[in-house]
Amino acid sequence: RYAKSGERLDLLNGKEVELDSDTLIIADGGDNPLAIAGVMGGIDSGVTESSTAIVLESAFFSPKVIMGKAKKYAVSSDSAYRFERGVNTNLQCFAIEYVADLIIKYCGGKLNGYNYNTNNILTNKAIHLSFDQINAKIGQDIPISTQQNILMRLGFNYHVFNDALLITPPSSRFDINIPEDVVEEIARVYGYNNIEPIMPTAIYEIKSIDTDYDLLIAYKQKLQMLEYNEIVSYSFIEPQYEEMLGNKDVNVVKLLNPIAGLGIMRTSLVAGLIKSLIYNINRGHKQVKCFEIARVFYGEESNHQPIKLSGLAYGMRYLPSWCNKHELIDFFDVKQDVLKLLSDVDNIEFVASNTIDILHPGRAAFIMVNGDMIGFIGQLHPRLSQNLDIIGDAPYIFELDFDKLVSNQKMIKYLEVSKFQKVGRDLSLIIDRSQNIGEVLMLIKSINVPYLIDVFVFDVYLGDNIDKNKKSIGLSFVFQGFKTLVEDEINKSMNIIIDLITNKFQAILRK
Repeated sequence: RYAKSGERLDLLNGKEVELDSDTLIIADGGDNPLAIAGVMGGIDSGVTESSTAIVLESAFFSPKVIMGKAKKYAVSSDSAYRFERGVNTNLQCFAIEYVADLIIKYCGGKLNGYNYNTNNILTNKAIHLSFDQINAKIGQDIPISTQQNILMRLGFNYHVFNDALLITPPSSRFDINIPEDVVEEIARVYGYNNIEPIMPTAIYEIKSIDTDYDLLIAYKQKLQMLEYNEIVSYSFIEPQYEEMLGNKDVNVVKLLNPIAGLGIMRTSLVAGLIKSLIYNINRGHKQVKCFEIARVFYGEESNHQPIKLSGLAYGMRYLPSWCNKHELIDFFDVKQDVLKLLSDVDNIEFVASNTIDILHPGRAAFIMVNGDMIGFIGQLHPRLSQNLDIIGDAPYIFELDFDKLVSNQKMIKYLEVSKFQKVGRDLSLIIDRSQNIGEVLMLIKSINVPYLIDVFVFDVYLGDNIDKNKKSIGLSFVFQGFKTLVEDEINKSMNIIIDLITNKFQAILRK
């Protein structure tokens, strides 16, 4: 039986041990422990010089039950050494009879009785194999008669049905369980030196690179060219970082066994970037630009573990030198980096938002593609920057959904380059101060004004001579065609733009 937790036993080596409930023991008729099965007997059941009656016991104990018990109780014995490794399951009857015979023959003893329990004798299971399979696995044609001779010499019982073999290993070979074990035995006895070494023939089919993986590598290369350094952070983070910087719209996955306080699977890559930033600031870096592409975890199922692409920019726009001003990175620097990164995506729009918890109101936006939100961009909220003890201006961050980027890839088009002169026109407008200039630019680009190839903001003015609820913006327009443009053609295009802006945004032309 198994020991009862807390039972004690004095072993033959004089050591008293307290038994655990997973320890198999041999007990007497009064249910008292006599021995740790397969390891060591107890002193109360030991043989002394005055012993006149001896009980012999021979058993088979499963290695799984005996394994580790000698180490647990800090004892060493030949019994434990054998039983931990396994013994012949059919040897017990022969062994006990042989010992009894030796005692009777040399010590004058008398056999008073015996009791055999052979109901649970284990037998090795039969293995199905064929001679062809053996030769195929060894890689050489070994005569059938040779294979049969080897099996017979090893003590295997086998029956041949045409080419099929039904093989039963001897009880002493409890390590033979699968066809490969039999093949190994035949090869070993046949002699490895008799097997001719032949290089295997392999046919490889080179598959095309996964397009998603190819795109992921392309994004990494673009960010590296934009001077961002890749980081690889842990997939699990501290609960306080998740609370501050995680995605509040999903249920977090908690670790059953947290490592060094890292008990939450991340729901955003921002925490890893912020931790990397703090590490670098503490070591004197004035400019930090880093990114990571990895999975986040909205659940334990694979379809709730999307890949995100996240980046961070902090500190000075350029490292100090005699020709560079000490200017700090701002929202538009990071926005420009995102636009360059997404040069292969059409219809990108930045929609200002004050609802992103971790970002500074007024300096944050959702990134939209064809009306679908694919990520966000903005400056870390001052409250979080203060709580994290970030020195200086708060960093700017962005995060994108990689799967949505894959689905919004555009086909590359090659266009003829015009050799004719470009023509520029400027326009100054007064619009509502709350009006998003990006919306103005997006609308102008969407109507396909003839010959217009580019439009951008060159000036924004807030101050004297302007109503406090208004702002002045300066827009630059670039026109080009596959011919020399005349004044009337450019004026017609400009009039289309002016009518659109004045009607849609109630803009006033500034003289």
